[in-house]
Amino acid sequence: VCCSEANGGATLRLLRACALVRSGYGHSRTEAIRELELLSSGSEASLAALAMLIEAHQACKMIDADAVREAKAKFNQEERQATAPSKKLLSTGFWILGDDNTARRDGTEA
Repeated sequence: VCCSEANGGATLRLLRACALVRSGYGHSRTEAIRELELLSSGSEASLAALAMLIEAHQACKMIDADAVREAKAKFNQEERQATAPSKKLLSTGFWILGDDNTARRDGTEA
């Protein structure tokens, strides 16, 4: 994933959070959720961060339904105005999580 100097930090933080979600450990997911919440607004990584935030919450033993609902609503808003680079980053996030079909679909829509 290529990233500009300004958004490179957000991209790397997003990829790290995706890896934490993928790891499957409870404390790692909690750490990932905190990081994804910080990334979920104001950067090119926000669309992917919201999608990964939803995935992270849904992978928890105790699912915070309110947080999932809020993240889905925010994701739908962000998706309408997403740029091609943010859609590619979204695809990369799904690929890291092992969801190749969604990664391909989101990557071709970019």
